[in-house]
Amino acid sequence: MIFPCVGSPRLFDSSSGPEDEDVEAAKAICHRCPAMARCRIQGREGRESGVWGGESEPERTQAGYGPQVLVEDIPFCGTGAAINRHKLLGETCEVCLEADRARERRYDAKRRTKVKLSKRPHIGTAQGYKTHVKEGESSLSDVCGCRTANAEARAEERARGRKKKVQKTREMVAA
Repeated sequence: MIFPCVGSPRLFDSSSGPEDEDVEAAKAICHRCPAMARCRIQGREGRESGVWGGESEPERTQAGYGPQVLVEDIPFCGTGAAINRHKLLGETCEVCLEADRARERRYDAKRRTKVKLSKRPHIGTAQGYKTHVKEGESSLSDVCGCRTANAEARAEERARGRKKKVQKTREMVAA
């Protein structure tokens, strides 16, 4: 027996929604086919795309038979994509939950540092660096530029000290 869908395979390959004209035409052909029920089962169990047994891909997905997800398409747990996937599916994953908490802690710490730095009068200066050290924040990266400013100030100080030494030596030699 030759099934009606064999004559127009492109019509059944459409994976668009139920409002598409091709999908409606394919469904009409399916409804006249004696193998419609078996074909629908194959479409669902095989996670097929297109129209199978009078059912479009979005309709199968809605019925709980969505497209097959390949293992390489699933993001690794602990990543932002995996966290979003778990939230979307209503799943709980301890690895992803902990990664999400850690991400939020890093964000909060960064935000607090920016707020704390913005309230200081000497941002980006040697005096600002001294304030960081005084408050026990010497391990901060050079977010505000204080560490760089302090290094430059110390270099200038050393250069002035060398100039004074040279000048004193010249005065002693000249005398």
